[in-house]
Amino acid sequence: MSKQIRTLLIAGVAVLVLVALLLGLLFLLPSGEEEEESSSSSDTSITLLDKSTDENGDTISDPVSQAVFSQGGASYTIAPDEEGEMRVAGFDDLPVSTSAVSAMANNFATITATRKVADTSENEADFGLDEPQATAEITYADGTVVTAELGDETPLEDGYYFRLSTDEAIYIVSTSLGSRML
Repeated sequence: MSKQIRTLLIAGVAVLVLVALLLGLLFLLPSGEEEEESSSSSDTSITLLDKSTDENGDTISDPVSQAVFSQGGASYTIAPDEEGEMRVAGFDDLPVSTSAVSAMANNFATITATRKVADTSENEADFGLDEPQATAEITYADGTVVTAELGDETPLEDGYYFRLSTDEAIYIVSTSLGSRML
């Protein structure tokens, strides 16, 4: 009989341990709703500038009227030619896809950041913004002119430090935006 009691005790303890583990998992693991909320909040981006629509909310077909990109002492300008097609000024003779040039300029119609790292530019050298790697002076269809500055790549190589002339804050933008400016 002691063998049967011992077997029952072991089985009972095993059941209690399993119930305790199950309860622990239920209380410690987040529910599915919380996971959805946390994943959506981690995917948020900060809209720094949006010139893709007018004040009525209508989409503007060509929100960028001119863009001047500068890097390492060299610069080039994207502006419309006589026919209204976006071209790289000074390279009118070269066969370049006007849709690709237009897309390059219009990439700056809406500028988003992944996160804000500083409210002011006091420590701009820490972010490579005292001597930016690249700048873009964008003139929009409404006449607004904004200068964008690209600083150093982040230590995790997940973006670049970035600043707009309309804002003192320093942000991190995607590597794709950074590579478009470089």
